[in-house]
Amino acid sequence: MVEMALIGLVGEAPNDTDAIRTLLGRKYPEKFQYKALLNKITGSQLDSGRAKRSLRIEYEDSKPELVVFIRDLDGFQEDTVQLKNRKDYFRKSNNIVDDLGVFLLSIYSLEALLLYDLELFNTNYGSSINMDQEPMTVNMPKEYLMENSNLQKYKDCDNPNLFSQLDLKKLDNCNFLSKFYTKFEKKLTELGY
Repeated sequence: MVEMALIGLVGEAPNDTDAIRTLLGRKYPEKFQYKALLNKITGSQLDSGRAKRSLRIEYEDSKPELVVFIRDLDGFQEDTVQLKNRKDYFRKSNNIVDDLGVFLLSIYSLEALLLYDLELFNTNYGSSINMDQEPMTVNMPKEYLMENSNLQKYKDCDNPNLFSQLDLKKLDNCNFLSKFYTKFEKKLTELGY
């Protein structure tokens, strides 16, 4: 039996990491195993020296073939200051994992992906959101979803379950996710997977 490649996941919160693990598992079924790294370090703490030291230790212990870094831009793609900060974070973190990293940078935040499948969201939350704009242009998508959920209130801890139901075809329209998949597959090919 061929052993599956181990993919490390570093995210801003366990909900984000679990949601992306679910999404990748659906996109690449039975191809990889996933392991969350730095579970107890969240948000901007990922930029700290402590996080970098912990990352090196967990990376050496786990020995993943590839590490996915999941971060929110917390702004739009035109925000050059935030973009530079996130790229610097990735460059430094990727160096720690021997350049085996791939960056998943969500524009504005990971919750923007839910806006690509409003039918799912509306059904789950009794909402009637009708989007007439590109989801990546919605300011603060998590807060937008919270404000527009009716039946029950949306919480980001719902993401892993919601991501297990998202229509993968609809997500093909998401620019930042498509770019990530391209980089992810290229890196895997370079590594012989």
